Amino acid sequence: MASREAGGESLAASLAGLAGPDPTAQARALYAVRTRHIKEPGGIEQFRTRGGLKHVLNLLQNPRARRSMDLALSILANCCTERGSRKQVRQLGGIPPLVTILKSISVDSILNRTARALGNLALEPESACTIHDSGALPHLVDVLKNSQDGECLQSVIRALRNLADTPSHRLSIAQHGAIPPIVERLSSPDETLVAASVRALSDFTKGCSLDCAEQLSLSDGVAKLVVLADHLTKVIHECALVTLGNLCVQGVIRPTIGNAGGIRCLVEKMKEQNLVSLPYIRALCLCCREAINRVRVREVGGLELLLTLVKDERYLQAHSRIMAAFLNYFYDEVALEYLQANGLVPLLVSRLEALAESTSIAAVGAEEEDEEDERYAASYDFPTEYNRRPDPEQQQQQGTESSSFQSLRSWLLSEGYIASPGDLSPQWSPDNGNPELDPQYLEGLVSPTLGLRDDATSTIEELLTQAHPDAILTDETNCPIAAQTPVDVTGRELETANLLSSSAATLESLLSSPAADVPRQLLVSEHTGNRDPDSKMSSNFCRRRRSKSRSVLGTSDCSLNFSEASTSTPLRVRCEDRLAPAPYGGEKIVTPIQEILQASETLSSSFYRQEETWGPEAPLLLLLSRFSQVVDPSSTLVTDSTLRGLLSYVARSVYPSPRCLRLLNRLTCNPNCLEAFIRTSGVALIRAQLILGLSLEDITTSLGGPPGEETGDPMQESSHQPQERWCDARMKELGETLIRNLSVQAESPYGVGTLTHLILSGSEVDKAACAMALPLICRKESLMRKLLLDGGGLALILDKLVTSSDPFFIFTAADFLVTLVATFSPVYAPLERKQLHPVLLLPRPTVKRARLEYDSSDSTSLMACPYQRLVEAGQTDLQFRLDCGGMVGAVRQQLLSGSDVFQAMLGGEYLESRQDTVPICGISLPVFCVLMHFLHGCQEGEPCLVLEGVRQALPEQGFESSVLGGALSAAGQYLLPELQSLLEDFVCELLQLRSLPSVYCFCEHYQNQRLQHRCLRFLFHSSHQSLARGRCLSRLVQATSDQRVLLERLQAAVLGVL
Repeated sequence: MASREAGGESLAASLAGLAGPDPTAQARALYAVRTRHIKEPGGIEQFRTRGGLKHVLNLLQNPRARRSMDLALSILANCCTERGSRKQVRQLGGIPPLVTILKSISVDSILNRTARALGNLALEPESACTIHDSGALPHLVDVLKNSQDGECLQSVIRALRNLADTPSHRLSIAQHGAIPPIVERLSSPDETLVAASVRALSDFTKGCSLDCAEQLSLSDGVAKLVVLADHLTKVIHECALVTLGNLCVQGVIRPTIGNAGGIRCLVEKMKEQNLVSLPYIRALCLCCREAINRVRVREVGGLELLLTLVKDERYLQAHSRIMAAFLNYFYDEVALEYLQANGLVPLLVSRLEALAESTSIAAVGAEEEDEEDERYAASYDFPTEYNRRPDPEQQQQQGTESSSFQSLRSWLLSEGYIASPGDLSPQWSPDNGNPELDPQYLEGLVSPTLGLRDDATSTIEELLTQAHPDAILTDETNCPIAAQTPVDVTGRELETANLLSSSAATLESLLSSPAADVPRQLLVSEHTGNRDPDSKMSSNFCRRRRSKSRSVLGTSDCSLNFSEASTSTPLRVRCEDRLAPAPYGGEKIVTPIQEILQASETLSSSFYRQEETWGPEAPLLLLLSRFSQVVDPSSTLVTDSTLRGLLSYVARSVYPSPRCLRLLNRLTCNPNCLEAFIRTSGVALIRAQLILGLSLEDITTSLGGPPGEETGDPMQESSHQPQERWCDARMKELGETLIRNLSVQAESPYGVGTLTHLILSGSEVDKAACAMALPLICRKESLMRKLLLDGGGLALILDKLVTSSDPFFIFTAADFLVTLVATFSPVYAPLERKQLHPVLLLPRPTVKRARLEYDSSDSTSLMACPYQRLVEAGQTDLQFRLDCGGMVGAVRQQLLSGSDVFQAMLGGEYLESRQDTVPICGISLPVFCVLMHFLHGCQEGEPCLVLEGVRQALPEQGFESSVLGGALSAAGQYLLPELQSLLEDFVCELLQLRSLPSVYCFCEHYQNQRLQHRCLRFLFHSSHQSLARGRCLSRLVQATSDQRVLLERLQAAVLGVL
């Protein structure tokens, strides 16, 4: 306590000395405060609360000695490390005196302490604003330029770094010229000064402005940063990498970063030191926007790195940005081959499928948001007013040049097609009104190597298509335009290339914002209702074959070694000759070609002519669309997982993109994909998911679950709500069109050969898949019979049916059998439920169930049948006693004449022939009453409540224990074929899919082949719900005691139609 009081007295004495007029006392007090009081725990706060800061600021405003000013500035700088002191200094107006000192004094020690105090004060946003408003920046920059003291420079750089707390403040620092002197310090031998400089630059370049990027570039800062990225000191090389990454948001400086080796450095550090973070990923993706940098990214392994990151769920927030970066390689065949060979397509499809899930929408919204300004981050290949580097020597010339011409010249320069801007004459600009660019002069400019018969509009079309990756399909055909097929273009043909720039700029702005909502009018489908006058040129352009020479606009014409990109199929775009539809009105379509043309027109009108917006799935579909335009895309796009993903996206999306629909249509129109569609059961997938509206989960759940779980209306094909997914009618139309496309391919000579080869020479899996696709895609009955019967396709499917545990195969096999039978027999065409058994629609009186025991007191209230009238009249002369003790009367003569069994029992030498009461074993009372009623004439059409009572709903299991089942077995046991036939009619009338396995097993046990056959015929009716039929067949295969006999019955039922 005593020592604390002594310290307090000492602080009080020091404060009194600071307030006094004696310079010696002031100097002694400053020294005591500097060396002792503020270094104690809580000393700064105690000094502030006792008013010490006010005295220090008064001394700064009226300095009397340099030593005193040094001490006062040191005390103020140390006190400003405490938050309360910073606030009090600002409130006391302490910032302007510090700015005055910077302005008026040039002593390094004083400037050092002043800058340190300002740097500490700048930690508070309010103080930073005050410092900016006080005009401190010019003076700090002057100190930075003129001082040679290392500590002073570090303090000034630190102060500037702390003042760069907002974008406007960073822009102000750049505009005051602070960047070049800091860049100069990067080459200083003082490692501490270098660390301070590179840290400051990393802060200055956050949300990097164009001014900052320009100053860094002009002062050779990029090259120095690349060198520092390899520095041994961690803080230096990390800040250098951060600065390089921040600079990448400015398109104007990205080519400079690539030239300096920044891309190589960034990729190597991300690989070697595991420095993968979202800013680095963003920088690497932005570097893919310029053609020259795309080559560098590809050469240094950047594509491999990005592909690895896409496969890693830890970087899910960056996946959309990486996909958009891949989209920049749209015309780089080498890169696309590498990405395709290393598994990009499955990643695209899986992400596309996830976007269709409702649970993934929130995840998409949580992804990384774009921090860069897209106006400045756009590709430098297409300069705009925002990302163009000003050139004083050409400002006057640029005033007479169109922006499209400047954009084209910049792109050609970056690609290496011209050595300098002067190589492309400004007279080629269309704004100059050059007479050589008149349409009459353009005729005949096309190079002979192009093989074109039309005018130069085809070349214009090709150049425009280079700029529009999605405009690969023409308006009236599904034929891909071979815009990226390499062709030779002469120098004169470049005159038409200026039309590229505006379209390319629009595309680049779209590609650069993968998650942004671009206005709908900027990205409209190529299939619009308003036809452009040049649409005919697109059609003519698509009709022609392109030569395989190199194009002037191909981005992959650099002679580069990329050994990793080796695929079996070269990535070349195919262009089929367009089949022009003949005009037709009401005439009947008689050829498959006419049918497919009519279907294409319908599909185009309903699907393609829709506006498309830029959403998270757009880059994915653009890349998939690009991959689908190669000659043979089947190896990557027509696989089981890919097809399931694409179809799931269409089926689950509320509004699927028309681009995906066109992609599927393009694949089904490609003859090279036919075999892959068949091998992967793609035809069955299309039918199940699009036409029937069933997901694979629905099929697995329904066919894989225990009995009794079927729900929903049997006549309803789908349990999905209409608002939860796309319009069912349009989805069904799409599915039918896709299958029709495959049908046209299958009926061609090539398709017939493919089907025959698969059936005769393929593996068992391929044979089964081909056989099940035949009823859907083959309309030649002779060929179908040949392949299914002679080729063994039908037998193979039936054999696999009993061995396969795949619910989808069983479902497909059931659908195959139904489609096959309905194809050859109109009897099995879709019918209403009430039409399934028209012969058996007997009137069903609405009366209560017949009582099985006769009661004379209640006989007047019942409708009398022949048997009851005999009983009431007392004409029975024989009684049967059952196991339950019940007694049933009968007329002996009626039994002798109606049944051979009773004839032998009651009319022969057996004991029963001499008995009036005959015991009967092994039959229930209700069942025996059915026999008695039938034998006593109730089968002749007169009302009989007992027989009518048999017509009840069939049980799902245990048909044998029901009255109808027991009566049917008893009819066979007592040799009553007429009763057996009547009861079989009752069974068929009441038969349902859920009860069919039980009825079939009953028939199998009692060897009732006729009812077995009728059960299978009932199964084949196409009006049943698809899932219920598949589940019924699955349970039937599992329930039967002899699967081989079942297969024979199935084959016999099918062959009976074929």
